[in-house]
Amino acid sequence: SFGNDDHYGVEILVDIDCLPVGTYYDTACVILTDPDKVPPGFQACIEIEVIITERPEMNIAGEVIDDGTTLPIAGATVELYDFFPSSMLATTTSAGDGTFDFGPYTGSYVVRAYKNGYYQNWVNVTAPDENVQVALTPTDTPPPTPEWVNLYCDWATFEDYPILAGDVVEAYDPTGVLCGQFFVTTEGAYGFMAVYRDDGETTPAVDEGCDPGDAITVKLNGFDMTPFLDSPVSWTTNGDNLEACFDGYIEKEICLHLDSAWNLISWNVDTEDDAIDVVLADIMHLVEVVLGFEQGAMTFDPDLLDFSTLDFTDHFHGYWVKVSDSVTFCLTGLPVDPATPIHLEDGWNLASYLPNEPDSTPDALASIYSELIIALGYDGGGLTWDPANPDPSDLRYLAPGFGYWLKVLGDVDLIYSTAPPAMPVIADNTTVKSGTLSYVNPTRQWVDLYGSSVTVDGVSISTGTVVEAVSEDGEICGAFMVKSSGKLGFMPVYGDDATTRYISEGPTAGGSFHLVVNGSETKETFTWTSHADRVEVGALNSIGGHGGTLPSAYQLQQNYPNPFNPKTTISYDLGVDAHVTLTIYNILGAAVKVLVDEYQSANNDYTVVWDGTDLNGLVVSSGVYFYRLSAGEFSETKKMMLMK
Repeated sequence: SFGNDDHYGVEILVDIDCLPVGTYYDTACVILTDPDKVPPGFQACIEIEVIITERPEMNIAGEVIDDGTTLPIAGATVELYDFFPSSMLATTTSAGDGTFDFGPYTGSYVVRAYKNGYYQNWVNVTAPDENVQVALTPTDTPPPTPEWVNLYCDWATFEDYPILAGDVVEAYDPTGVLCGQFFVTTEGAYGFMAVYRDDGETTPAVDEGCDPGDAITVKLNGFDMTPFLDSPVSWTTNGDNLEACFDGYIEKEICLHLDSAWNLISWNVDTEDDAIDVVLADIMHLVEVVLGFEQGAMTFDPDLLDFSTLDFTDHFHGYWVKVSDSVTFCLTGLPVDPATPIHLEDGWNLASYLPNEPDSTPDALASIYSELIIALGYDGGGLTWDPANPDPSDLRYLAPGFGYWLKVLGDVDLIYSTAPPAMPVIADNTTVKSGTLSYVNPTRQWVDLYGSSVTVDGVSISTGTVVEAVSEDGEICGAFMVKSSGKLGFMPVYGDDATTRYISEGPTAGGSFHLVVNGSETKETFTWTSHADRVEVGALNSIGGHGGTLPSAYQLQQNYPNPFNPKTTISYDLGVDAHVTLTIYNILGAAVKVLVDEYQSANNDYTVVWDGTDLNGLVVSSGVYFYRLSAGEFSETKKMMLMK
């Protein structure tokens, strides 16, 4: 109070439901805003002492009712769990009025109830709670007929736990008629469950069940387990006993937040339909472009469907998705085993992240860490993990929902190391290869060329025509074989990879390139603008009288054998006289050995042998190496592998 007549009251509420007997202290403060009585921002505080001397005993208690009639259910088994499924803490039976009482508890629990004739159900409870209500839904009953087969299993699981007493296993014929039912009494097992045949002779107008040869659909508590059966089950002959075991799951939904512009994403559910227009259907109105990578670039543009090369997506890869506005993107599918192997090829890979929890980058990538050259991520900006220089690296964690660029040495299988108990692999790691021709060195950045009426000197390019993109440095940075007359693309033209400092794979942003069509250079030049841009191509004009392109006049052959140990032969052709250098580089771009450094005359049969030694004559280690031929204005690089 202030003065004789002015009083200020504050009501303070203290929640003591979950506090044991004892004494507790706290401080409550308020700011008074009466300018005539107190200065601005005046704060008044009060010390609170709460003494709990005795608590009334409160229990976990309630009732089991029929979901449809709300009438009490007597004789139901009621179970108490810390969480479900887990080890049971206590069990009881509902009384004649449907009530049950577990006694005093505090904390979070799950109460589960079941009874023959009903589907089991469970509810979350914060104890103490004496008004728990578990509603059970009645099951239908299959009509018995004189003929049946018996289904059984001695070990069936659901969501990685054995099926439980009170679970309901049911069988349905192809038209959806319930023709078998079993109320589980033994953990992990069921059967014999009679699956009845349709009684067509005495009741021809009524479908009671299966006919011989019919596929049987098996459900657990209403969820279809048929996709998870060890083998499909069909109705055979009266009296047959058929094993029908399953390790089942239910579909789950995951939702990813996409920012306006670019997002690098992945998902860990196996969608029922992998067609990209189905997967992205709900956000297609916002999609500008989607990029994938599998030994080369793949692009989906909803406005240029005729040229799109990314037709399907999967949970093994990451994808660049550019949207015009922020949106939540949700997918539904079966959960994927986080330990499912993801096959990575030598060089760049765009991989998914399968675990449900984040993990530090070295731990998550432990299975490939010895082969990892660099890992890149994107979350509103670029993130990098360099195994050789981890301290300044900022890609510290991998997380669900994101995709990652992984550059590796050799072909390896990525198995995430923090996986929870393994689930069955949902699908094979089936990939769709891009259309990039094998001699092009893909990088993780590209622009896409396309055109529906491409001509050279006024003549449409024909089916089978090879179109190559050549950078200012003479690198072939894109190649495409025409599949339909006049139509080009999407043809990825790769940009330079900054992680290989001494090797130029293609243009940098703002650099130029030109096209070579069936070995003939064309006059037009194109600018390599920005990753994922689409560049339309129309009329091209050849350079008359050139007598072939530089890449045709100078040819660097693939080494043989490849892989090799300990020697390999490199062949090349020179179209004109030139000073020639042939240099070996390691994966980091450092020069390992110079094989040729001299002026050579035009010749179509030069061969050089590399014995796997470096500049000092020491034998190099196994791994990927590059060899680069430079002759005048021409240069070309190829890759090889030394295996010991």
